[in-house]
Amino acid sequence: MENESALTKQHILAVDDDVEFLEELSKSLSKDYDLFCVNNASEAMAALKAKDYDCLLLDMNLPEIDGLQLLRILKGLKPSLPIIMLTGEKSITTVVRAMKEGAYDYVVKEPGNLDVEIKFKIKKAIQQQQLVAKAQTLEKKISEENSLRYEIIGHSPKILSMKGQIQALKGNTSPVLIYGESGTGKELIARALNIQEKNGTTRPLICVNCAAIPENLAESELFGHVKGSFTGAHQQQDGKFLAANGGDIFLDEIGELSLTIQAKLLRVLQEKEVVRVGSNNSIKLNVRVIAATHRDLSQAVTQGKFREDLYYRLTVMSLSAPALKERKSDIPLLVEHFLKDMKSHLRITKEALELLENHNWPGNIRALRNCIERAKILADTDGGFQIGARHIILDHALTQAKDNKLIQIPWDLLPQEENDINSDQYKSIVEWVEKIYFQKSFEIIPNKSKIAEQISRSRNFVHGKFRDLGISEGEV
Repeated sequence: MENESALTKQHILAVDDDVEFLEELSKSLSKDYDLFCVNNASEAMAALKAKDYDCLLLDMNLPEIDGLQLLRILKGLKPSLPIIMLTGEKSITTVVRAMKEGAYDYVVKEPGNLDVEIKFKIKKAIQQQQLVAKAQTLEKKISEENSLRYEIIGHSPKILSMKGQIQALKGNTSPVLIYGESGTGKELIARALNIQEKNGTTRPLICVNCAAIPENLAESELFGHVKGSFTGAHQQQDGKFLAANGGDIFLDEIGELSLTIQAKLLRVLQEKEVVRVGSNNSIKLNVRVIAATHRDLSQAVTQGKFREDLYYRLTVMSLSAPALKERKSDIPLLVEHFLKDMKSHLRITKEALELLENHNWPGNIRALRNCIERAKILADTDGGFQIGARHIILDHALTQAKDNKLIQIPWDLLPQEENDINSDQYKSIVEWVEKIYFQKSFEIIPNKSKIAEQISRSRNFVHGKFRDLGISEGEV
């Protein structure tokens, strides 16, 4: 039991040239800690190289070197090691200097302090360091998980080429424009650009769907406002650009911004500063703009719908997100990734994969994920251990037969017998058709307000449909 207890003791290093004090310290601490005592800076450095310690007790006055000088050296070598300074003086000036240099705390060497104060402060110092270590481990884990979560999956020539282009942009501060069809993963590319610049988890990425911002609120949403600048501005608010300061802002569907907001965005890019609505004061920015669009912006410039000067400002660096039909060899890897992300242990059969690989995928990666999610549900319902061809319902992923323009209804939504003809079954098939309709509409017009206007319905009606039908707007 004694050996087991010794193994669990925390290690303390004490540095002091007062031998009598070290003996007293040893009597006080040795029962609870594994204490190692040295008399000078050279011995302290050797001890720290030979072993890891949980806490260091350091005298202010040493023969070879001043305690504060040694403190600075040790904080450079062992920045996470908590150091408690020992002093025979009560000079507040010396104590303040020690704390500024990175000391955790200090103890005045007086009778009675060893059994009470120094034990308490050692315990607190070690606890604090353990909390910091846990936080750092968690931060590292989150950073690694995010890197895996937002990993671009695939080894097809198009994807390998794009990955190379992304890596080539490391360290770049110029705007980046990402082209690609809806559902190709443009936000994923933006996250990859952001992650490769991260130092830990300190670089923000703020994502903005430009098509979803009402025009009258766009300036405030992007650039912020001061209190009282307009009706309803009850308090000052930072916009998305200020939230992204020191990192990246992802402007998805940038082609949907009005010409007025485009002009203000151009000024932000040129001047590297932002002015809140209602303010005359500019705020300096350090933000990289990553924009994305599924439209041909050069054509929009010709049509007068997009500013030419902003277009050239955004296209300093550009990337193209390949459509899924251009990278079908990646489908097995994508399916495996989706199932893992869904925490499913199902495997997919060769026949099912062939169906997926032979499909044209007009909805791209988003449609593939939806198809796999549905197949997983059907396979789980069957109680099996694999996804077979019968679980792959491609028409649910907005598949259209080009020749006859038909969309086949999934077999499980159609009545198979008299008992299937009921209100629940009817509701399910209506919801299925509505979901396809609104998904396809959003691919064509990625703006719910405009969809509402087109079909002569209220914004609330369309927003409610997207919510009730579980339609996701985010890209994979």
